Amino acid sequence: MQKKAARNQAGFDDFGTSYQNIDEMWQKELNNPESGDVKNPIGSKDNWYNKAAEYWEKTDATVDGVLGGFAILNDPDIKSSIKFLTYLFEKKLISKGRAIDCGAGIGRVSKELLCHIFQEVDLNDQNPKYVEEAKNVLKDCPNMKDFYAEGLQSFQFKKKYDVIWIQWVSSHLTDEDFIDFLRRASDSLTETGVIVVKENLAKSGFIVHKDDFSVTRSDDLFREIFKKADLKILHQAFQEDFPDGMFQVNQYALRRK
Repeated sequence: MQKKAARNQAGFDDFGTSYQNIDEMWQKELNNPESGDVKNPIGSKDNWYNKAAEYWEKTDATVDGVLGGFAILNDPDIKSSIKFLTYLFEKKLISKGRAIDCGAGIGRVSKELLCHIFQEVDLNDQNPKYVEEAKNVLKDCPNMKDFYAEGLQSFQFKKKYDVIWIQWVSSHLTDEDFIDFLRRASDSLTETGVIVVKENLAKSGFIVHKDDFSVTRSDDLFREIFKKADLKILHQAFQEDFPDGMFQVNQYALRRK
């Protein structure tokens, strides 16, 4: 049986609402009056982002908080990310100049990964509370440079980067804004720079989460988004050693076609 094209794959939300495809989901969720009931359509793109911001504003500025109560994932996550970057260095695909940690929360990845590798590291997160805590968490990392408090849907890069790291945050972006963000990121890479996207995967289609206002996409949907952003996949690798029952996580290294 022929596999359905990515944009024709069905999805659902936390409450069992089904959608024929992801385009129908965005149309239904973002272009209807808001009722105030989370089981009903979100109403607008502003509501989508504002509600996500409200969720994270109420979440503790700790490793356990930013990992949704799964601090146990931190060590295997970092170990797998080191392995992923090591491959890119061994293949001479990237250099160790400047990196930025996008949607960084309190700087967990910056502290345990990027600061040990790159000469300069910047950090971005939409939540000012997290950015202030990140400054404290990273105060002993001399290669930390600039901190930016702004959502990725509007963030404008101010430098060129060897690695733009995007982990567990692209799920908060609409497809349209995700593509636009990746294009801006691509324009902000050095000649040998790469974008790294590390995200949960749905087995097929997508899942809309109305607790934190995010969408878990399938590998097919990610690949379609990368294609629309004029990016090619240089390398990918699945996350290793997560507990059973967790979403599969994939890591993509991307560069302009």
